[in-house]
Amino acid sequence: MDLLAVVAVLFILAGMVASVLPLAPAGLVALTGVGFYWIATGFSKPGPLVLVVLVVLGVAAVVAETLSAGVFSKGGGASTRAALVGMGAGLVLFFFVGPLGVVIGVAAAVFAAEFHETRDAEGSVSAGVAAGVGVVAAAAIELALTGLMFLVFVLFAV
Repeated sequence: MDLLAVVAVLFILAGMVASVLPLAPAGLVALTGVGFYWIATGFSKPGPLVLVVLVVLGVAAVVAETLSAGVFSKGGGASTRAALVGMGAGLVLFFFVGPLGVVIGVAAAVFAAEFHETRDAEGSVSAGVAAGVGVVAAAAIELALTGLMFLVFVLFAV
């Protein structure tokens, strides 16, 4: 494996590590490695089909991370406003409280916003728990997608 491939693999591995941190741009980090390798090899490696597969996996990781808390909140019965509050809380909390704080903070923010709107404690708890589960599920999905990117890259691009 040449130096260019090693650098690309390190970016993809960094994306895998970032996937377990809520709101860290794991897919974008992994895509940076793929893009670096593609440009550094004169747009010849990876081939077109492998490149498309890698880009689709990276974009899917970004989408999973971006939408997970909101989608799970809505699935748990939260209003659109509460889901958006949870997503915003996650963005802010990431910089102050770390990964576990983001999970708890998103759940608490969705609960608080939903309870403020409905005064339904049981429904608000359900929405908050669903939002917290969404953050954890996003990390698992991102890890799977970036892990698949790693495998595809090592097996078919290098």
